[in-house]
Amino acid sequence: MSLKSNLINVVIVDTIHPGNIGSVARAMKTMGLSKLSLVNPRVFPSDDAIALAGNATDVLDNAKIFDSIDEAIKDSTFVYATSSRNRSIQWPTINASEAAKEICNQVDSDKEVSIIFGKEDRGLTNDELELANTLIEIPANPEYPVLNLAMSVQVIAYEIFQLFLLIKNIMFLFSVSFLIHIIFFVSYFQIPKLISQYEIEIVTFQDPVTSFLGVYKIKKKYKDVKIVIESHGDFINTLELEKNLTFPNLYKNLFSRMASYTINCADMLRAVSSSTEEQALSFNPSKRVVRFPAWIDFEIFSNIDPMRDGSGKFKILFIGSVTDRKKPHMIIDALPELISDQVELNIVGPTPNQNYLESLKEKIKSKNLEDRVFIHGNKNRDEVKKFYSENNLMILPSVSEGLARVIFESQVTACPVLVTDAPGMQDIVIDGQTGYVFESNNLDSMIKKINHVIQNYNEATSVGINAKEFILSNYSSDNFKFSFQKIFDTV
Repeated sequence: MSLKSNLINVVIVDTIHPGNIGSVARAMKTMGLSKLSLVNPRVFPSDDAIALAGNATDVLDNAKIFDSIDEAIKDSTFVYATSSRNRSIQWPTINASEAAKEICNQVDSDKEVSIIFGKEDRGLTNDELELANTLIEIPANPEYPVLNLAMSVQVIAYEIFQLFLLIKNIMFLFSVSFLIHIIFFVSYFQIPKLISQYEIEIVTFQDPVTSFLGVYKIKKKYKDVKIVIESHGDFINTLELEKNLTFPNLYKNLFSRMASYTINCADMLRAVSSSTEEQALSFNPSKRVVRFPAWIDFEIFSNIDPMRDGSGKFKILFIGSVTDRKKPHMIIDALPELISDQVELNIVGPTPNQNYLESLKEKIKSKNLEDRVFIHGNKNRDEVKKFYSENNLMILPSVSEGLARVIFESQVTACPVLVTDAPGMQDIVIDGQTGYVFESNNLDSMIKKINHVIQNYNEATSVGINAKEFILSNYSSDNFKFSFQKIFDTV
């Protein structure tokens, strides 16, 4: 579920003070709402409204003005109105939290809803209330049950947003738990069958968290079976709990306990990078570790001409999962600040988060970059190979990585790479030798490095060739086989 703010229409009627319009806009944006309709405002637009809106001026800019409430609500399938006064006429009345439940259900079914707020000094008239299906009541002190306009909007918007967060958390936990339960089921019930059927002596698990039940079962039933736990990335924060749950620390603690158990039970650890090795050893420093990355068939990518043309249009490539953790939006932010306006950005990879994808599209539009930024979606291996060959620089702004496969692929095509100084990438990207490095989450640092590559593309080409030689020498299939054999021999 996403908060479909474009379907929640906040209607304010006959507003006297323009500053109140600004305060309403601020209250709306704080709670994720964006659609504001103004019916006969006394003064608008106004500097007072802008001043009190803070950073919500975009809500003001997109606000629509109507001559009547009928016009403002004509697209809505259901209409709510607010009032703090006792009326002689009895309308269907619910409180703000009940209204929030109804509103979330309606907009989730793609139905537009309007919420009408009246004039500051007297609210809505009886005739105006007749236009609504239901009245929303905000419980307040009976001796002074009067909220100003922005406060009223804030209370109802808060209830909507809190309910949205609750539903989002439930849905996220369901999706995560569903996936984990499938993995747990396979681990707990199928692995013992396979061990008995094929007389397996060594079992390798891909992740310290999801392997919990499988490891538990093996340790309980098969004392002589050896366990290898692999660490491919940040196995505690990889689910981006901070962005998906209200109380992420609770789940981090649970995952940490599960990881601690599996790592302590392991006979050997495999880490794909120095950062994943460090994280795994933080649970048990005495464990034996063999470090080597995931295997990549370099032959697929190695026949690309390393001599790229740096003149004319300069093409930047982002390749990977299009998510906030990977931060392709930083590259979009950098484009207008570069020394050349002949820079193109190609974004390639799956888009699991549609909200994030829409935010990228909005950013591209707001910066007038539609003719310079292209989102291609997921591509097959042959198509990816073509992107590597046609672009001048691959950028990965991730704040964390195990050891990204796309860096290897880019380097083996001799395409220069620019990555952050976050742990996980420095094993293979040495600044100025096998690629370029900028400070994590620092836009100015990224811009400086991109400009350096543009201005010194002959140097960058040499760096790309050095990277290719480094990767082929140190991460060949023979080295991969040797490292795996080392695990089996040691265990």
